[in-house]
Amino acid sequence: MVDQPFPMSAVISGVEVVTIPVTHYAELLAVQSRYAHQLLNHRQLSTPRRGVIDRNPEVAIFLAQSFGLKSVKTILRECKRQFGRDRTPSQTAAYKYWLKLRTDSRTRGAKV
Repeated sequence: MVDQPFPMSAVISGVEVVTIPVTHYAELLAVQSRYAHQLLNHRQLSTPRRGVIDRNPEVAIFLAQSFGLKSVKTILRECKRQFGRDRTPSQTAAYKYWLKLRTDSRTRGAKV
């Protein structure tokens, strides 16, 4: 066998492949693992993205003032009429926001 410099490349069954020494492969796996852990740690430490309601203060105030007084479907229908379809949250987002408001208010000691 003729010594060729690494990496060696070839086409096998129509797929281009590269051959590298096993030590290089082990190093690649180690680097990939470290990168995956860094990415995971970054996601764990980063602040979650603000929701559509939190990014839209007018809609947030409208919803907060309406929760508990009307059904969520009615609130969303009125929201769509007042702010348009693009600024109206989904029903699921509205319920999550309502839950967030109640949870936040309980942690501050107020009763909702």
